[in-house]
Amino acid sequence: MILQIDSTNRQEITLGLIGVTASSETIKTEKQSENLLPALNKFLSKNNIQLADLKAVLVNIGSGSYTGVRIGVTVANTLGWSLDLPVFGYNLTNLNENIALANKAPQKFNQPVLPTYLDKK
Repeated sequence: MILQIDSTNRQEITLGLIGVTASSETIKTEKQSENLLPALNKFLSKNNIQLADLKAVLVNIGSGSYTGVRIGVTVANTLGWSLDLPVFGYNLTNLNENIALANKAPQKFNQPVLPTYLDKK
């Protein structure tokens, strides 16, 4: 099961699971830094998923809300490091490519994902 985290929108957090079955949920919030971890815990519990069931983490690296991007990337990297899972950063242009990479990934954390704060032109 692959966990997807997107906190780039200032007013919401979107969490998803990609695997045999897919699930996603969007939580409206003005306090992403306070609500991301409790929302993640509730989302995993609601879907009967344990952290040990995860094989990779996908996180939206931006661009978007400065604080939101930092919160999502930090949580994804922390989960990856602590659970020894690969972490993949994506944006809307390369999401499918990174889902494919996550499905084929070696099951180890190898490096943190870095956020993108500005659109590259």
